[in-house]
Amino acid sequence: MVRLPAALRGVNALLEGWLLGQGGGEATADVLFGRANPSGRLAETIPLRLEDTPSYLHFPGENSRVRYGEGLFVGYRGFDAVDAEVAYPFGHGLSFTTFAQSDLAVTASAGGGIELEVTVENTGDRAGQEIVQAYVSLPGSRVTRAPR
Repeated sequence: MVRLPAALRGVNALLEGWLLGQGGGEATADVLFGRANPSGRLAETIPLRLEDTPSYLHFPGENSRVRYGEGLFVGYRGFDAVDAEVAYPFGHGLSFTTFAQSDLAVTASAGGGIELEVTVENTGDRAGQEIVQAYVSLPGSRVTRAPR
């Protein structure tokens, strides 16, 4: 859980790195000084307030155990399911350059899988990499599922 202080809300950029390893300091410096383009995306949702999280009412729990009753709707899935306003959504990220995606093609394979193909073009002035994100759902399922 990340609790974003009110003072940071509305800033133009926020660089966050977790589990960066031995080269993390150099990589962070490269991004901060413009030698590398950030291309990562959030693997979680950062809520506006800690109180917006489902486990908030159960924290700190009993005997060092917190009840997490969200089931499948843990993390970003829960925020998506109720269309909650958040500070930074799952998959959010910034770049020093811009990209355009076009020519999306979706094909079903004989084995029941799906293949996606998309053209990605760097339309900015800086070199960079883009993370293509694809979300799927199963409309009409008899089983309760996350929206994506």
